[in-house]
Amino acid sequence: MDQIRISQSVTERIYGIRVEKIMRTDVVRVTPDTMMSELKYAVKENNYACIPVLTGEKLVGQISIEGYIDWLTSGIGDVPVKNLMDKDYKTLHPDEPVITAVRELEHIGLRGLPVVEQSSDRFLGVICRCTMMEGVLAELDVSDENEEAERK
Repeated sequence: MDQIRISQSVTERIYGIRVEKIMRTDVVRVTPDTMMSELKYAVKENNYACIPVLTGEKLVGQISIEGYIDWLTSGIGDVPVKNLMDKDYKTLHPDEPVITAVRELEHIGLRGLPVVEQSSDRFLGVICRCTMMEGVLAELDVSDENEEAERK
């Protein structure tokens, strides 16, 4: 099978794209007191890899799709998200290169990671495998359009 060759300039542009450019900000958020049964709408309609749990604007945990499925199959009753949320999780910052997100997702084996402000842990959005390629291609396209406009 032939390998796809990526030019040096495209590679450099990919390394220059920051997380903030491709993260999703239109993400359903829940609070620690949200009941697990209420998550089905976020899971079913939004296809999220993880659902951020916030107190105010601060990220305090997350529920993965796998965690939600485990709860569904466990037989335990309806409980608040705080009882089952992951409190030990990796985050990304908006100024990090997208390549860092790619490596983290690959290393950890997750489909998405929350993005927080570095100084305050204020939740900003999520970067997911499902939207990462779309975002990178859109940024490369914008970059191409800008270069073409500069040449004119």
